[in-house]
Amino acid sequence: MESLVMSGKKLCVMVLCLCWVHAVTASVTYDHKAIVVNGQRKIMFSGSIYYPRSTPQNIVKRGFGR
Repeated sequence: MESLVMSGKKLCVMVLCLCWVHAVTASVTYDHKAIVVNGQRKIMFSGSIYYPRSTPQNIVKRGFGR
């Protein structure tokens, strides 16, 4: 009897986990300009700096455009 109760609890937890996964899934696609997440376009910008070649003065100078 006790193992049947444990099986029921495990089943309940598994069903809840599956429902949660289904609820939090998102639709992600890409068009020619942006990433589309759940029907909303998200434009993402990225860049990088090679820090050993940049001194703090150069980083500030480039950041403020001086």
